[in-house]
Amino acid sequence: MARDKELRRDAKGRFFRNLGWKQTPKGYGQHKFYLGRDEANAKIASLKLEALWEAVRRRWKQSTPQVARPKDGQSSARLVRPANDTATGTPSLSPSPGAIVSVGVPEMEYVREGRPVWDRTMLTIADAIRKGDSVARVPLPEHLGRFGLGSSSVGDWLDRLRLDVPIIHIELADAQKQREAEAELHEEGVRLIERGRRLVHRDGAGETLHAALKEYVAALERKHVDLDGTVNATGTTQVRQARFLQEHLPDCPLSDLDTVQILLFQETLALRPPGKRVERISARSARNCIKQLRHFVRWLNSAPGFSWKRPYDLEFTTIRIPETANEKAAMVRRSQVEVYQLEEIQVLWQHATPLKRLLMLLGLNCGFDAKMIATLQREDVHLRTKHPRAREIRYSTSDEDSWIFRLRNKTSVYGEWKLWPITVEAIEWWLQQRTAVQVPEGVTALLVNGRGRPYDAKTKSNDRNPQIPNLWRGLTEKIRRSENHQSFRKLSFGKLRKTAGNLIRAEADGEVAGVFLCHGTPVKSDGLLDVYTNRPFVKVFDAIDIVGQQLRAIWSSAETPFPEVRKKGGPNISPNKIRKIQRMRRSGFNVAKIAEEVGVDRSTVYRWGKGSDKADNSK
Repeated sequence: MARDKELRRDAKGRFFRNLGWKQTPKGYGQHKFYLGRDEANAKIASLKLEALWEAVRRRWKQSTPQVARPKDGQSSARLVRPANDTATGTPSLSPSPGAIVSVGVPEMEYVREGRPVWDRTMLTIADAIRKGDSVARVPLPEHLGRFGLGSSSVGDWLDRLRLDVPIIHIELADAQKQREAEAELHEEGVRLIERGRRLVHRDGAGETLHAALKEYVAALERKHVDLDGTVNATGTTQVRQARFLQEHLPDCPLSDLDTVQILLFQETLALRPPGKRVERISARSARNCIKQLRHFVRWLNSAPGFSWKRPYDLEFTTIRIPETANEKAAMVRRSQVEVYQLEEIQVLWQHATPLKRLLMLLGLNCGFDAKMIATLQREDVHLRTKHPRAREIRYSTSDEDSWIFRLRNKTSVYGEWKLWPITVEAIEWWLQQRTAVQVPEGVTALLVNGRGRPYDAKTKSNDRNPQIPNLWRGLTEKIRRSENHQSFRKLSFGKLRKTAGNLIRAEADGEVAGVFLCHGTPVKSDGLLDVYTNRPFVKVFDAIDIVGQQLRAIWSSAETPFPEVRKKGGPNISPNKIRKIQRMRRSGFNVAKIAEEVGVDRSTVYRWGKGSDKADNSK
């Protein structure tokens, strides 16, 4: 028998195993493998040797032809079937598929002459397994050199051997031959991959990059839609980026869209090509376009109607986007986060209209950006009432407190904010003004424009609604036109949210600021914190109260920040000039002197100087 399944031990304590056959002068004999004195390692080696012997048997069957011969007592005619080549695994070439030696119709049987035996190669592998080596270095078979075969046959033979014996890594003992074989296998693998890619793209003749980008735009428009089926603002932005790719990347057949070409496209976008209204797009826009290119590649890999497949060696890594010296200097001049200073908040408050003051308060009190303000619902606001879960959260509250409870649209994260008294006054003022606006049925937003439409209503071009940012920009430009504030910083409305978060963090900590800003994971080091604990809203309420106390002096700088009657018209001179007129009137200057100093008509001085203390006209 060729296999003794029992692991035995000799008198010296060595484990051994009789397994397989070897050729001897008298015929065949079993081969003995000594496996060392450690029983666990010996069992592992024994199992691997069994798998190796099965590989020997399979290779012998593939390489040894079957012989058809009569059963015992019949004619000796026989038919020889061709065997497989051991190097390639394919049938050997012969003049005919078989050779009939004699003619007759005896009952035949097919047998293989001889039996599988351990050869030099397999014994070398077995010896490596017996020793516990991770690599088996085998000699080159004699028949390859004897027939003058080249390195390609060596590579084929090594590849076939590795497929037949996967239990250990196999290399050639000759280092030079090993390098040649590996190089040949690599070249052959690349050739097969390229051939497969050509076969895959054979049916995709005529498929081009721009045609695929056109379909990608249509897919984006189908994906990013609102409940009414129209493309939302996110979809509009992504469609614009995809069309930018179509305008600035040269068209090519998809069969040429390989790894090198895709990386070249990335480099083209990183160099910040020109936009419609700018000589060079910003670094941020370039980064977003590169992201869109990567999204397109992933989409195209499984897009219906396209046979293109992502290259196997394509890996996206971080790409550097160059910036000019001025851009880098501007980044250095800015602080870590651009926020408003308290003096700037006071200037904004003094020059703002009641509506813009309401926007300011929602941004500073609750950390709301333009989108959060535009989507704030009337039922989210709870004025002059106790906190509904005061006992549960152990917070002392009264009927004079007011709150906002809502989800942030962007992250669907729940948030709670305690409102300052000035914020409550502003909301109550707006609720009174809202009654005079004709609000269409179905509009539930708290804030609406003069036509009753919410501030996040879609524009004609389906872009993000710019009404709140434009209101804020107008306020900043108005301040910069005044004589005393020509250098007032032009910051976006979103900087109010950052200012609020910065003030809260200064009085509490990063976690409280993250909860205040409705971030998805306020504690970055613990993503499961929200699963096991409630958010510390009480700490948020306390921090809001402290910040409100700090800003109270700013709110009191305006005598009537929210008048009951909304004026239909406004002054035709700046608030700074009005204050200067009133100051000079209180100081006793006459009307003529004030008009000359301020640069206005005397009637304007009379109009805006009313109520000021009159002084000696002799000045």
